[in-house]
Amino acid sequence: MVILPIKVGEWTMGLVTVISKDTNHFSPQMVHLLTSVGEGLGVLLDNSLLHESTENANQALTEREARLRGIVDSAVDAIITIDEVGNVESFNAGAESIFGFAAAEVVGQNVNMLMPAPDHTAHDGYLNAYEQTGIKTVVGQGRKVVGRRKDGTEFPLDLSVSVVKLSDRRIYTVIIRDIT
Repeated sequence: MVILPIKVGEWTMGLVTVISKDTNHFSPQMVHLLTSVGEGLGVLLDNSLLHESTENANQALTEREARLRGIVDSAVDAIITIDEVGNVESFNAGAESIFGFAAAEVVGQNVNMLMPAPDHTAHDGYLNAYEQTGIKTVVGQGRKVVGRRKDGTEFPLDLSVSVVKLSDRRIYTVIIRDIT
């Protein structure tokens, strides 16, 4: 009888028992071959578990992403994300409703297109100053400002900006409420 451990990393996940009526039947070569089979089974099991955990992680990530997208898309308020230079990365349905632009018209453009003067021309300087100094003049604070719709009309709004540090960059989330 030969008992072969099935190992996944340092863990023994199971045993395979090979029995022969002839106790001298297992040569060292046969024991080596059976040991290799046990190790191979361990690798297969490890790969199967890794694949299963990757699938579960991917499914959980997909569900989390869908849940967050659903929350953002169904918000009545405008939720806009911009990159470090002020380009719009996302523009939810609330923003479309408030500003009159379709997301496709705004994503990739500088967020200052939604602002009248003087904020329109000063915005990039504010963003650059924060990127350089880290001093918060708008980030983390709510304030009342004026926005500009697609048709050019100006309107009052409440605005709050938060910053999220990702592994390699920052993004800004802007939440806007029309207070007309």
